Amino acid sequence: MKISNLVIAAIWIYLLADSWLQGRELPELMNRVPLPEVSQLFISVFLAIVFLLSLWITFWQRHTLMEDLPLITRSVDRRFGAGTYRNFLHRFRPIGISILSGLILGTVGTWSTYASTRSQAAYLISWIFLAAALGLLLALVVSHRHPPALR
Repeated sequence: MKISNLVIAAIWIYLLADSWLQGRELPELMNRVPLPEVSQLFISVFLAIVFLLSLWITFWQRHTLMEDLPLITRSVDRRFGAGTYRNFLHRFRPIGISILSGLILGTVGTWSTYASTRSQAAYLISWIFLAAALGLLLALVVSHRHPPALR
């Protein structure tokens, strides 16, 4: 087994566990934040914009997303060999971990908020993560039908 596979697994486990913990702590953190009264229409439009921006930017940048970081790419490739960064990134699947993390944080945050404080600010933050994750998910699905596909 490659050491890079262990690094990828450790990062994924950390990010997924951290998403769960942040979702659980979100209601208490946001309970102290005063949020001005806003209409449901405003919140709905705002979440739709987050979803659409997440979808559009991810799909639009799908061919260079995370692969066009010249300083990091050169540094990693110089240290570990040509193509190492791109290979690592392909196996890491940053879009996949972003989708899962966002879905976990948003779902757990919504559930925790409902079970405890029912803070409007905590609901909003949870739903922002859900909207962004769903936008990424749709971009992933659409990219497989219209290459280049996201990984």
